[in-house]
Amino acid sequence: MTAAVGVDVGGTKCLGVLLVDGSVKNELRRQTVDGAALIDVVAAMMLELAAKATGSAPTFGIGIAGLVDRQGVLRESPHLSLDSRANVAELLAAKVGTKVAVDNDATTAALAEWTLGAGRGANNVACVSLGTGIGIGLIVDGRLVRGANGYAGELGHMTVERNGPACACGGQGCWELFASGSALSAAADKAGFSPESLAEAARSGEASALAVIDNFADQVCIGLASIVYALDPELIVIGGGVATVADLLIPRLNSKLQNHVYGSSARELPRVVGAQLGEHAAAIGAALIA
Repeated sequence: MTAAVGVDVGGTKCLGVLLVDGSVKNELRRQTVDGAALIDVVAAMMLELAAKATGSAPTFGIGIAGLVDRQGVLRESPHLSLDSRANVAELLAAKVGTKVAVDNDATTAALAEWTLGAGRGANNVACVSLGTGIGIGLIVDGRLVRGANGYAGELGHMTVERNGPACACGGQGCWELFASGSALSAAADKAGFSPESLAEAARSGEASALAVIDNFADQVCIGLASIVYALDPELIVIGGGVATVADLLIPRLNSKLQNHVYGSSARELPRVVGAQLGEHAAAIGAALIA
């Protein structure tokens, strides 16, 4: 048996899994904490999960939100308070006693969905995670795309409204301000709904709830259209915190995307599908890169 430990380090929570022969055998959750203490939390999670493995010692990997270079250095993260240029790979290796593979969390999620989830069998896939922000992992011509420095896929920070509101990245009008899971929660709250009651009301046909979902779908499609223009994927996998409304959102994305893409009547548009691995995708992918 082959075993690997993977941890997804997000803006609000850390989720770790023990992956054995492609199946999740154990998992752990911890709250994301500030500063250097985050390294201690992640290392403790890794060692606790590793202790549950039988046979050979497992390998270790993490997916972390932000700009992660090919040496495992976190150069910048708008949603984490780790010191700039923290060498996450070295810091964790010193605590767990062996090499730790480090990559962007959206990239590891894409690897997991492509290998074990909704993207199986496809060669050109964009995995779009709509969570605290927007993370994107890309498979092009059957290869995971990292870019020259490891930063490929940061499309959540492309400008969609030039004079729009300020983003945590320092820019203005970024796509994730309008189309992330956080943006949907804010829109629901403005309309008088919690995220849970929004879904329930929309499924019952309440007009104000449906209007929130419809507007959000259009905001998502604005960014998806740019992905289509740039990469021409055959499949777009939608994951992240919006999974609670996936049954409402995915059909709308498939129908609305044609309104946002030039030449949609003369070209094949990608299918938009929901992620299959849910909140575990980035952690599973982190175990896979290990």
